[in-house]
Amino acid sequence: MFSHCVPAYSSFSTPSGTVRGSAGRAESATRFWALTVYDVETRALIEAPQHRAEINPNLNKLRLNADGSVDLHFGPKAPAGFEANWVQTVPGRAWFPYFRWYGPTQAYYDKSWALPDIERVK
Repeated sequence: MFSHCVPAYSSFSTPSGTVRGSAGRAESATRFWALTVYDVETRALIEAPQHRAEINPNLNKLRLNADGSVDLHFGPKAPAGFEANWVQTVPGRAWFPYFRWYGPTQAYYDKSWALPDIERVK
């Protein structure tokens, strides 16, 4: 099985954020995808009271959008109803996400599909 890993973004401090829409769409990977959040200072998995640093559709029953896409959330508090789609961050601690595709599709390689940017949520 081939996987591809991308440090998709710069680091973030405490603001909450969301990757909307196509992050979990089937056109990105033939097997599955996973998103893991790391602590900038330690380069280790983020440590938060939630005790979960990864969103993975094989492990989490994610809430899907009507079109089958998935919104992924990051921040100190989960948006109501999206707890499975959320990784808790710690105020004052910088973090960065890694997105992994297991069996990335041609759309990934030819760039006809792209991972959306994280949108800051206030």
